[in-house]
Amino acid sequence: MRNLNVVAIECMRELDVACIPYRTVRKFEVNTRAKSRWGQCKQVSRGVFDININIDLLREENDIDGLKNTIIHELLHTCEGCMNHGEKWKMYADKVNRYYGYNISRCSNADEKGVTVKRENARKVIHRFKCAGCGQVIERQRESKFTKYYHNYKCGVCGCKFEKIF
Repeated sequence: MRNLNVVAIECMRELDVACIPYRTVRKFEVNTRAKSRWGQCKQVSRGVFDININIDLLREENDIDGLKNTIIHELLHTCEGCMNHGEKWKMYADKVNRYYGYNISRCSNADEKGVTVKRENARKVIHRFKCAGCGQVIERQRESKFTKYYHNYKCGVCGCKFEKIF
């Protein structure tokens, strides 16, 4: 298992070299419960943040670039005005991608992260819906208003209705 703090310090040094103005991170934590996200940045007080990283990224068998991409992705959220994935965040991500050859983006899957070894207790999808227009697939692991009343919802991409697959 890789040491999260050691890799995080390396990532912060890379951002220093690239002149990216990230702010104070109080602590880096390993998240053993997250199943649908790679990392999370939380502001705990003005200009101070906590970052947690999915344990799957820390496994030695998985590509270290996926881990570094995620840590830097979350560090970019600490920059002033970058808690979302807006223009300023994208500008910093593009700069780091050009500088180091990373692939930092808004979202990514296990293949893009280089994750081949995952935990056994992966989430179990019990509801799957498909947009009749653009084909976007929505998956849910629990019952919700959307799963009960999906016919009342429209796709955020194209505005068409959803069809239940299972």
